[in-house]
Amino acid sequence: MLSEKSEGIQEAVLTLKELTEDEKIQLQCEAREMYEHTMASAERFGRIEGKREGKIEGKRETAEKMLRDGMDDEQIQKYTGLSQKDIEEIRYTL
Repeated sequence: MLSEKSEGIQEAVLTLKELTEDEKIQLQCEAREMYEHTMASAERFGRIEGKREGKIEGKRETAEKMLRDGMDDEQIQKYTGLSQKDIEEIRYTL
């Protein structure tokens, strides 16, 4: 009778260990999925931010060329969408 209880306890311990291992694996999988999601989000954000910065830089380069060609601020604002303040900052760097 005692040996039967002992076997039952051993089986219960083994089952508990298996469940614990399954839970560990499940948590590892969930952590990996969260990591991959976070990395994909960061990559998307980086691409979006890079495009935005590239557009701004392109506008600034265009405004710089327009200033060098003697175009007035109104035209530069019209074609680049930059503010008067931005144009003045660019002018200052020339």
